[in-house]
Amino acid sequence: MQKYVSHKIVRAAKIISVDYVPMENDGSHYELGLDGYPSKIVPEKFYARGGPHDDDLGYLVIYEDGYKSWTPTKPFEDGYTLLDEGEEQSSPTLADFNPSGSEVVAEIKRRTDELMNYITENVPENRQRSVAQTNYEQAAMWAVKANFMERGL
Repeated sequence: MQKYVSHKIVRAAKIISVDYVPMENDGSHYELGLDGYPSKIVPEKFYARGGPHDDDLGYLVIYEDGYKSWTPTKPFEDGYTLLDEGEEQSSPTLADFNPSGSEVVAEIKRRTDELMNYITENVPENRQRSVAQTNYEQAAMWAVKANFMERGL
């Protein structure tokens, strides 16, 4: 899969088909057809928090710790930037991206980097850490968006 970056690096692919495979003994699962990649099998509970619609199959997102999630197309494409092949991101945020030149945005980004690095270094790598980081990222993105909205950008 191609690499994308928001506040953390993830692997993701556009989902082009979803096939439910019913099985006995809790073995039911979905087979996701991916644009340009082999299909992936995900457990039935993969869509427990929401899932695809006929007009939006969304993205399969795989985090560094292996946690897989589904994200609708618009939030994914608005929130992630495709990295060039072989490119790595040393900071959880795009340091040079602040088109408004806002000091508030710069400070949100600085504090986000600081907290995300602290969490990465001090909290065990597991699903709960990934959820905590994702929720903090969402809060930071909304704070930046609120700043843009206030300034009419």
